[in-house]
Amino acid sequence: MSADILTLPHVRPLRRTCCAPDQRGLALWFARRRLRLMLARELLGAPDSALQDAGWTRAALRQEIAKPMWRG
Repeated sequence: MSADILTLPHVRPLRRTCCAPDQRGLALWFARRRLRLMLARELLGAPDSALQDAGWTRAALRQEIAKPMWRG
């Protein structure tokens, strides 16, 4: 009686297909969140001249603050 040897196809590791980030991605998400919180806390109440000095318009600042943390 001879033994048949089965060869399995090469199994590749699964690709990341979901939105869950790795550790670097999480750190980036949290850094973006901290930045947007700081913008909301410090610049939203600032006068337009201070925003202009920082390179922001009020509309652009509100748009940036409203972004979710996973959007760059």
